Amino acid sequence: MPLTPTTRVLLTGAGGQLAAAIQTRFGNHCALTAVTRQDCDIASSTDVTRVTHAVRPEVIINCASYNDVDGAERDPEAALAANGLALAVLAEAATRQDAVLLHYSTDFVFDPAVDPGPLREDAPTS
Repeated sequence: MPLTPTTRVLLTGAGGQLAAAIQTRFGNHCALTAVTRQDCDIASSTDVTRVTHAVRPEVIINCASYNDVDGAERDPEAALAANGLALAVLAEAATRQDAVLLHYSTDFVFDPAVDPGPLREDAPTS
């Protein structure tokens, strides 16, 4: 899908570094709506439905994550909600909107020295 000034893009995790970089690079090249956790809890189907109905995105870029590695070990349920279950919510919303969903992961889970390319969902972790 080519990115045009009228392409509606929903960017989650707007308070983070990755989202800030994407906003800087692509914000002037599309109709970008950036949301923080306070604007839209991506684990909440109610929040995601509300925002996607308002924005009607053609592309959803998910930069939101639970990225406190030590905290994730202490509270795996919160990490799973943000980094796993929320993706199902976003995927369902993308399907309803006929939108493309882009999701970023982290090198804290996957070792780029072992497999530097795009990874499958069942790729081994380290």
